[in-house]
Amino acid sequence: MSSPPTSSSPEDGHSEDPGLSLEAGLLVGGGRYALRRLLRRGTAGPVWVAWDEQLGEELVLKFIFGPLAQNGARLEAMRREIGKARRLNYPHLVRVFDLYQLRDEPAFVSMEYVPGITLDTMRLGQPRRVFSWTVLQPFIRQLCAALEYAHGEGLVHGVLRPTSLILDDRGRLRLADFGLAILDLDTLVEESPPNHSDPRIAFMSPQVLGGSAPSVSDDVYALGATVYGLLSGTPPFQWNVGFQVRKVRPQAIGERVELSGAPNEVPALVAALIMACLAKEPEQRPDSPRTIREGIETGGSGPPEIGVSPSSVVTPVNAPAVATVNAGNRNRGPTTTGQGVGMPTDPWAATEANSGLDDPPSPSESLGTRNILRGLATLALIAGLLIWSWVRWDGRKPKEYPSPVTPAELAFATQPVPGIPDDTARPQSRIDGETPGLVPRPLVRMLSGHREAVNSVTFSPDSRTLASGSFDSSVRRWNGASGEFLDALNGHQDRVESVAFSADGSTLASGSRDQTVILWDSRTGELRSSLPGMKSTVFMVAFSPDGQTLASAEENGEVSLWDYASGSLRHRFRAHEGAVWSIAFSPNGRTLASGGVDRRVRLWNATNGVSLRSMAGHTEAVHSVAFSIDGAFLASSGRDRTIRIWRIADGRLMRQWTTDGSIGHALAFARRGPGLVSANEDGSLSIWNSATGKLLTNHWGHSGVVHSVAFSPDGEKLASGGHDHTVRLWDWEQLTESLPELSEFIDLFNGGDLTGWRGDLRYWTVQDGVLTGSVSAGESLKSFLVWTGEPVGNFELRFVFRSEEGNSGILFRAQEPQPGNIEGYQYELWSDQTGGLLDVRNSGERRELAQVGQRTVATDSRGTRLVHLVETLAKPSLVPRSARDGGWNEGVIVAEGNRIVQRLNGQPSAMVLDIDSTRALSQGLLALELYSQGEEKRVIQFQRLRLRRF
Repeated sequence: MSSPPTSSSPEDGHSEDPGLSLEAGLLVGGGRYALRRLLRRGTAGPVWVAWDEQLGEELVLKFIFGPLAQNGARLEAMRREIGKARRLNYPHLVRVFDLYQLRDEPAFVSMEYVPGITLDTMRLGQPRRVFSWTVLQPFIRQLCAALEYAHGEGLVHGVLRPTSLILDDRGRLRLADFGLAILDLDTLVEESPPNHSDPRIAFMSPQVLGGSAPSVSDDVYALGATVYGLLSGTPPFQWNVGFQVRKVRPQAIGERVELSGAPNEVPALVAALIMACLAKEPEQRPDSPRTIREGIETGGSGPPEIGVSPSSVVTPVNAPAVATVNAGNRNRGPTTTGQGVGMPTDPWAATEANSGLDDPPSPSESLGTRNILRGLATLALIAGLLIWSWVRWDGRKPKEYPSPVTPAELAFATQPVPGIPDDTARPQSRIDGETPGLVPRPLVRMLSGHREAVNSVTFSPDSRTLASGSFDSSVRRWNGASGEFLDALNGHQDRVESVAFSADGSTLASGSRDQTVILWDSRTGELRSSLPGMKSTVFMVAFSPDGQTLASAEENGEVSLWDYASGSLRHRFRAHEGAVWSIAFSPNGRTLASGGVDRRVRLWNATNGVSLRSMAGHTEAVHSVAFSIDGAFLASSGRDRTIRIWRIADGRLMRQWTTDGSIGHALAFARRGPGLVSANEDGSLSIWNSATGKLLTNHWGHSGVVHSVAFSPDGEKLASGGHDHTVRLWDWEQLTESLPELSEFIDLFNGGDLTGWRGDLRYWTVQDGVLTGSVSAGESLKSFLVWTGEPVGNFELRFVFRSEEGNSGILFRAQEPQPGNIEGYQYELWSDQTGGLLDVRNSGERRELAQVGQRTVATDSRGTRLVHLVETLAKPSLVPRSARDGGWNEGVIVAEGNRIVQRLNGQPSAMVLDIDSTRALSQGLLALELYSQGEEKRVIQFQRLRLRRF
């Protein structure tokens, strides 16, 4: 850590440095913040890392000295801007928190602390101290996305420059200093020398230097100047900057890059866009960062190097010693050489004086070569501007927040949110310790193929198919377990707003901006019919649980109820004043809920459309409504950044909470337990405890607005659709395994002894934390270890086991009519049959209810049990297991009513519907079986057994 300087810096603009009175350990903010280390000397005062005594975390304090500190009106204006900026919550922004003005303390701004390195400092380690366009492109696209998001929220940056751009320790660009324009502009413009030669103002537009309030156009200018400097090593102007910014046209970026001596080829359209950004008059610049991003995507000379992370760029040799942050080794020692990457712990460790960039080397090319290149650059500029004009003209592009980067560019797509242990977001075993052979499951799968934003996702009733609807006018279908692409359904003429499966899964409905609802055959993907009479955009479609009614909600405020079988209109009624954005049927199908732009949540009779109740409370438009699984409650979210829980019986508001600044665009209740998921504007999925309103965790995956979220009916998967053109398929258990508030499982094995179990201890022991059943060679027996808890009925059992050759199993809903003998259902643990389901009876009858990979129905006829094969789920050889090599496996048994589903290493191994009224079992014992016929030694082991009841 460097010590504060002992004399004033020319940067400060003051003959005396009040910041020298600050020192490590000093408490500020009324005793809340303890100063830890000085980061840099800022434009208005020193910037420190401090410790928040209340929240127990580090943050940054930016102190304010000089004339601004005495200007109450300007400070109050800055407080208002910070209040607006505080609402910003986006992956590529550094959050600003508050402005503190306390008696006998210097004023300061608190903001998020982001470990990383500024692009300005990183540039110094590149060849010839300039970025290549290939390396820089993904960062600029992320920057455009951050600016577009902020502009959409009504804020501009105002002082954008290379030192504002931080690459964090996850390889993600973060834009800092939103809301602080007043602070920097007062110092840089009002206190700079008359000729404005301070290099830090070289990124400001002529209008800002003239005293105008910053606008979107000024951010566009600063963006162009920033990219210009990072590619060429120098800002557009370096001497007499104030005059040149106003009166002199900057040198073409191609010529400036040529002077740098670096082999850096900037695509013609990119060069044209940069120069257009630097136009003197605002109306001659691109109208938004979106236009720039789209231009980059159109003419960026082929695919960029994506997924750029700190390890792909070189740190300057003279950079300070820093700790390398690496996903594979977070304890790697310091790096000071120019080889590899060094990630500074303090992102702003370099002084802002570096923002002037470096003087270019002397040109070595001939004048003739320069003239030729100048002519080529002029032609490229003309061609680029024509293409840019075409991009601006394309009016069909949606104006919502962007898909800022391609999915592969986001290194954090499966990374944990800060504060959540790393292992919660990595594909890995869920077993403590080493478990060789266990097949890991990824936390999230990215499903790509849509060309525009994905606005809706839904699962089929059997959870086997996932459907998505997109702004690209298509509907796509995917395997609901693996995410494998199945097919694309094309029939709409405009963007698809909503998709929904019928209750029997035979039909898929889609509603569109083209004012149609199309019904598709779910088996063949063929277009069956189109419902007539829509008057405006269809924002949502929903099927009733009984499959008899299809509801559609429109932009004109109307809801229609259709007879699904005949396609005829039953009722049409005006539900809201303005667009209806969300509808949902109650689980019993009797009630339809709706939410609209008129800020109301309403309940309707689902049969005749009669109004039942109107609930007021949201202060802005309602985005989503969702019923709890038991139908007793309704959740709603809105643009007012709140989630509300209503009681259906009387419409009473039970609880509400804010969403921490990000709008919740869609809601979904977990299939079991109090989990509620919101799909958010900042690209995250929030998991809430719906009973308390407590935020349990955030998970990041999308690189833009998340429009839709849906649970699979079996509760195993969660799907989300986003503005980044992708669908994400999440493993719900992995999402919530570290959240005890949502866990309903109890451990049946404590890892130390056989407490809670009874059996013959000659054959059942605990060895090194593993429950083991073993019998010596030559001994023939059947031994049971029985759980002594309450009988099991409807339940889910998860277990990790290892079994070599031998015939054993897990019995459930079992009976014990005779000592030493148990009958019931049995999850088979026997070589290639592992994962099958047996019916074991005392008479010796041993019937296979389902072999591995089968879905069956069990019936009775004149006392004889019959098993009917419905379908083959998978060939036994394709069900992943490691039984043959003695590795660990994971099994699951779900018994609910007369349905039994078994899984092996994440894949369905048996699905049975037992409707034999004389022999089906509804509840009973849970037991482990060890079986041997005496040929050789038999061993079966369990590492974990976890049970939850329904």
